Amino acid sequence: MSFRAFLVFLCCLLHMSASALAQDVRLDKLSDCHTLALVQSTLQRPVSRSCRAPRNQLEDRLMSRLGTTPRLSACLLLTPPTARLAGFSCIDVGFEGTRELICFQPIDDLALRRYHANYDPAQTYSYKQAAAGCVGTNRDASEAPNTLFPQLLSPIAKADFGFVVGLGESRTPLTLAYHGFGSIDPDLALSSSALEVFDMTQSEPGQANQAQADSTDSVGDWNFEIYDMPRESQRDFAGPFERASGERISVRMRLITISTIHSSNTPLEDHKSDLENWLKEIADYLKGEGFRSLTPEELARTPFHNTDAMRDFLVKNSPFGNRDFFRRMLGPHLVFLVNEEDEDCNKVAEAFVAEPEEGVKNDRGGAGLMAFTMGRCRTDGGPDEVLDQMIQQETEILENEVRRP
Repeated sequence: MSFRAFLVFLCCLLHMSASALAQDVRLDKLSDCHTLALVQSTLQRPVSRSCRAPRNQLEDRLMSRLGTTPRLSACLLLTPPTARLAGFSCIDVGFEGTRELICFQPIDDLALRRYHANYDPAQTYSYKQAAAGCVGTNRDASEAPNTLFPQLLSPIAKADFGFVVGLGESRTPLTLAYHGFGSIDPDLALSSSALEVFDMTQSEPGQANQAQADSTDSVGDWNFEIYDMPRESQRDFAGPFERASGERISVRMRLITISTIHSSNTPLEDHKSDLENWLKEIADYLKGEGFRSLTPEELARTPFHNTDAMRDFLVKNSPFGNRDFFRRMLGPHLVFLVNEEDEDCNKVAEAFVAEPEEGVKNDRGGAGLMAFTMGRCRTDGGPDEVLDQMIQQETEILENEVRRP
């Protein structure tokens, strides 16, 4: 469960004319050693300034999304960096120690169907061997998990299949080259179109483990991995709400994943039921602290009539490539509570369950916690003290409930 993916989803929460090319799937990008070397050298330099405006709706949607991401630099290149990528749209990206070049082009989805129908293991084996044979790789090319499909493409597409090779000497390299295929969001008016992608990412030393938990609690058979939104990102996240409301907005966001040391044969439905019970305990705690649910009349003045509708809205409006992940992760219900007892410190608390992955016997899912304050909160010691206390108490409630026999 990727916290980076979770943050990207929240940032993205806030049309398309390109012709699909009739062609077969061509496994040739990672085996082109010249392309690998040239793109890697490109990522040694700052993000290009030789940029152009979007020419079609795919490019327009992506560049508009990238333009709203704080501290991210993106340049839609005038031309692809190599002849092998002729016809591709290529975006040069820099973000918090990571350099990335994403190239993509629409293709006829019949090509993907033919590939799957006539799948040839010998062809894929030869492709991986050729990619691993390029000088500069770590000699380790393989089929890629769908999680390696470029997250920045999630507003327009989701993964189908792909291949990956590492560059450098390490078995866990800082540079990865990915070649894959995906399906385009059907709402984008590109009928019968799929997407071919070439992507290379390069992280600075120390950046590759950003998705590791900020802290881990291990008690008995239970492990709790805690991911907190960085303070700088909290300010960026709150900024648009502050500008819209004219009030000071502060936020805390935490994702807690739960696992067991030993595998469990307990049915998945029982695990889901446990999560719902734990979520109820968090809600009961918040209500004891003065929080309340919105009334039906208040909900009627919003686009939602209940929290199930709120959940469905969040899934529907998440990036296309993330919808399956968040449909599974967001569980069936959300907690959404408010506390306006102090005019100087209105509070909002949200919580949701992250359902376990089927077939992973030690995965017990998790919970996402969000807390907002609006105002100075002077009588409560300031927003930082209010939010830190709320998040920590919610965490302790969850951990105590999980460990209860």
